[in-house]
Amino acid sequence: MVEKEFGLEVLDQIIIESNLASGGIYTSVGTYDFIEMQSLIVKLSEKRI
Repeated sequence: MVEKEFGLEVLDQIIIESNLASGGIYTSVGTYDFIEMQSLIVKLSEKRI
């Protein structure tokens, strides 16, 4: 959703800036820590788009 709405550059930036335990490597069938999702949402909300 982020890539579609804000672009690949913004997506890459928030993943890098969030310093995620998973390294930001996700698949559509995986299960991930809620804290990582929360970190990504916070970083996205900090962007002025």
